[in-house]
Amino acid sequence: MKFEWEKPDGTLVKINDPNLITDLLNNLRSRIDTAKAEGRLMDEAALRTRYENQYIQWRWCMARFCQAQHHELERFIKDWSPVLTWWIEAFEKDGRSEQISDLQKSIFSDLSDDLRPTTWEEARKILDHHPYFKVPGCGLRDAIEILTTVMALANPCRDEAHTLSSNFFEGVIPDQSTLDQFHSRRGELKTEFNRLFREMT
Repeated sequence: MKFEWEKPDGTLVKINDPNLITDLLNNLRSRIDTAKAEGRLMDEAALRTRYENQYIQWRWCMARFCQAQHHELERFIKDWSPVLTWWIEAFEKDGRSEQISDLQKSIFSDLSDDLRPTTWEEARKILDHHPYFKVPGCGLRDAIEILTTVMALANPCRDEAHTLSSNFFEGVIPDQSTLDQFHSRRGELKTEFNRLFREMT
């Protein structure tokens, strides 16, 4: 996601990371402290005005960044929850079922009648050709374990992103430890999903 940022010199640029503004804010804060310590009151006033302008932009960018993260995670959970459910069913039934299951019916609900499978095994074969639903090279047991870990991280990440976005829009700024926790969990989620993705390609 791109954000429009007006730099202190008035230049408008597109950025995809609000941390670029954070770096500038930290620099301005340092300059404010120096001006104050040296008694340069007019410099301090000008720097505080510049800081406030940049801070408002940073807060707005963070709100939209977290909102985008929330929407992305919502889509991720929606796409991968049925995959995990299917893998668990496939592992437990292991082809011993003849009738198409309710889960399979829901997965194929958008297929036209002439393409819709009528047996559990036929449905399994179709799903094995789907890039998400197919059984990864590591096998169902390990795939279920990895994706369960991924989903256990994705759900709280989604909720945190929603809370952070709402807070930033309302002007309630979370402390740094809360932001660090979100970024840490998001990074862990990415690592685990990449692990799963390697098994699927």
